[in-house]
Amino acid sequence: DGDRGALLEASGLVQLDVFGFFRATGSFAFVRSSGSLVVNNGTTSETVAVQQVIVGATVSSAFAGINGGTAGAIGLQLSDVGLALALFKPSSLTDTRSWTSLKATVGSASFVGVDDLTIAVTNLAVAVNQAGGVGNSTVADYKNTPLTVATGPTTGSVVLDFDGSRGALLQASGAVSINAYGFFSAAGTFTFEKSSGSLTVSNGTTPETVAVNRLLIGGTVSSAFAGVNGGSAQAMGLQLSGVEFGLALFKPSLLTDLRSWTALKAEVTSASFIGVNDLTVAVSNLSVAINQSSGVGNTQVADFATTALTIDTDVTTGNSIDLDFAASAGKLLQVSGDVELNAFGFFLLNALHFLIQR
Repeated sequence: DGDRGALLEASGLVQLDVFGFFRATGSFAFVRSSGSLVVNNGTTSETVAVQQVIVGATVSSAFAGINGGTAGAIGLQLSDVGLALALFKPSSLTDTRSWTSLKATVGSASFVGVDDLTIAVTNLAVAVNQAGGVGNSTVADYKNTPLTVATGPTTGSVVLDFDGSRGALLQASGAVSINAYGFFSAAGTFTFEKSSGSLTVSNGTTPETVAVNRLLIGGTVSSAFAGVNGGSAQAMGLQLSGVEFGLALFKPSLLTDLRSWTALKAEVTSASFIGVNDLTVAVSNLSVAINQSSGVGNTQVADFATTALTIDTDVTTGNSIDLDFAASAGKLLQVSGDVELNAFGFFLLNALHFLIQR
């Protein structure tokens, strides 16, 4: 196709690492060509003459998350991955900007890196849209001109179609089931996002500020469970509906620091108690709070008392949830709310507030 400009093609075995968020090993095909790219800074579009390298592949396994390939990895171990990667540099040698876009479709995935946190994922998609160069606030914009990338001679293609006005992306989304410490479980559609920053942690008396990589997971699901033996015939606890939650996973940026922190907050429209015959419990205004840490000798938990962490729970509606736990409360595994209780038709209770803690 002469419209693609001069071509240089190559294929072979490659190890790929994109912004420390997505790693894959497998067979890839590279195509280098010239063309034009629309970029957007959130308000204004610009068309740039570029040199481009397009990579398409289908690989058996990959990783999306924090510290991939190390003992401190936290994230999603992926299988049956089809991916498209596009790398752009301006044709003008005096223009030092660059742009990177990646989209991957994933057959299945499982979560690794946090003890007692189980996440199984299906229909997963990974999206990366980033820019390089000093002062470069633009990203590639495919809204009106999608880029189709073949992932193999017989395995189909992946379409890059990011809306540049949404800004930079480091994101994974899909259908997920989650079990946190055997206490909270849910299934629905979730969004994962990686970022870096700082986290204040404390043992209740002495605060410490740690440079961290973080994975934020937000979601809105129709049903979930908080209690013991969830998903079994012996389940006892609260069956939840109308659940909105935010989950934050933190690892120090320093790879030799093997500590980690996990915080979760869920807000629930309504709940009912299951597991005890003739015991009826109706719950409203329910919230679930988890604030935990791991790593040998790690007695600190995340402290959001001064600065809450906002996590998007639905990017289409703009809904979000704030993690605002104080480290002075120590490690948390708790459910609280308002309750009405009928025990065997003998004891009736209308309580303004209750707290279950494990």
